[in-house]
Amino acid sequence: MKNITFINAGAGSGKTYSLTAQLVKSIKAGECQANEIVLTTFTDKAASEFKAKAREALIAAGMPDQANLLSSAAMGTVHSVAYLLLKDYWYHTGLGVNLNVLPQDDTDFFINQALANIPTSAELAQLSEIARDLEFNGDFGSIDENLWKSHLINMMNIVLGFQIEDLDQCRQKSLAQVDQIYPLKDVKMDVDLIRRQLKQLEIILPNEVSSEAREKRIDSTNDLLSKGEFSLPDLRKIQSLFDDLGIRLGNKLKDLEITQHQLADLHYSEPVLKQLKKYINLLFDLAKRSIEKYEEYKKEEKLIDFNDMEIYLWKLLQNKNVEDDLRKRCKLVFVDEFQDSSPIQIQIFSRLSEIAGQSYWVGDPKQAIFNFRGTDPALIQAIINEFGKDDNDRSKEIRNSNLPQYTDIPCI
Repeated sequence: MKNITFINAGAGSGKTYSLTAQLVKSIKAGECQANEIVLTTFTDKAASEFKAKAREALIAAGMPDQANLLSSAAMGTVHSVAYLLLKDYWYHTGLGVNLNVLPQDDTDFFINQALANIPTSAELAQLSEIARDLEFNGDFGSIDENLWKSHLINMMNIVLGFQIEDLDQCRQKSLAQVDQIYPLKDVKMDVDLIRRQLKQLEIILPNEVSSEAREKRIDSTNDLLSKGEFSLPDLRKIQSLFDDLGIRLGNKLKDLEITQHQLADLHYSEPVLKQLKKYINLLFDLAKRSIEKYEEYKKEEKLIDFNDMEIYLWKLLQNKNVEDDLRKRCKLVFVDEFQDSSPIQIQIFSRLSEIAGQSYWVGDPKQAIFNFRGTDPALIQAIINEFGKDDNDRSKEIRNSNLPQYTDIPCI
C-alpha cells in the first residue's frame, strides 16, 4: 500500500499554494496527468477555487495542455466525486445508468415532515411529561415540550451518517453509558415531613407582610398541598419555595435542613434516571420507525441519498475490475479538510489512497474537536495522532495500514 502524506494546515497557512505546488511538481515529474487527479473538499466552491488556482499554476509552469486536462479531473465534495464514479461504473452497482439523488435539503424536509406523523398520541403525552420532569428549558424559562424533535433529528443524522444498522445494540450501549456517567444517589424523600412543613407554611405565610410575592407563595403552597403525589416538577417547586424562604423562616419550619438536603440531590435520584432512560428508549423507538419510513420512501421513488452514495462508492471500490481500472486513471489523491470527514468517508479516502500512487491529506488538528454532521472527533484525533506527534513537522508520511479503523458502534 502506498503512503499518505499528511499536511497540517489551518486557516491562513498557505494550504492552497502547497496543494497546487505539489500538483505541479507531481505532473512535472511524470507521476500523473492533470486529469488523473481526485480531489475532495468540504464544498464545491472550495474545489472550484482550487481548480482555478491549479490552472493558473500549470499555465505559469508552461503546461497549458495540462491546465486544459484539469477540467476533466474528479474534483468536488466527496458526494460530487462519488456521483462521478458511480456514473462511470454504474453497471457494477445495480443502480442503473440514471442516478436519482435526493438532495440533502429534501432529506431534511422529509425527516421534519415525518416527525409530525410518527409519534402516537400516547408517546407525545410521555414526551411532554418527560420535558417537564427533566426541565427541557425553552425561551424565557418556559418548558420546551418540542425539544425532542431536534434531539430525534440529531439522533437520526448520527444513525444515517454512521451507517448504523444495529439500532438495538446502539440503544443498549447508550443506556449503559448513562449508568456509567450518571452520579446516582440514594435519595430518600420524606414526603410526610414535606407535607407537614407545607402545612406550617400555610399558617405562617398569611402573617407575612402583604406583597405580590407573598400571594404567589400562598397560592403555590395551597396548590402543592392539594396534590395526592408530588411529581418531579412539584418537588423542584418545593425546593425553590423552601430555598427562597429558608433564610427568613428556617427557624419556624421544623427540620427544614433535612428537607433541603434531600431536595438538593433530586437531580441524582432514581426517578430522574428512570425518566432519562425512558426518554432514550422513546427516541430510539421513534428513530427506528422514522428511518424505516424514510427508507420505504426512497425505495418507492427509486432514490438514493448522500449516505447511500457513500455506501455504494465504498462497495464499488472493493470491486477488483473497478480497482484495476482506477489504478490506470487515478494517480494522485488530495483530501482537503479531512478532519470534517465521517468514518465511512475516511474509509473511502483510505481505499482511494491504496488504489492511487500517492495521496495527500490536508487538515487542521485544532478543528477536530468540532463535531460536524456524521463526524467522529475521537476517530479523527486518533488518525491525527497517528500521522505525527511532532507539531513542528508540517507533513508526515504514514502507511495506510497504520490508520485507525472505525469499527465501534457509537452510543447516542
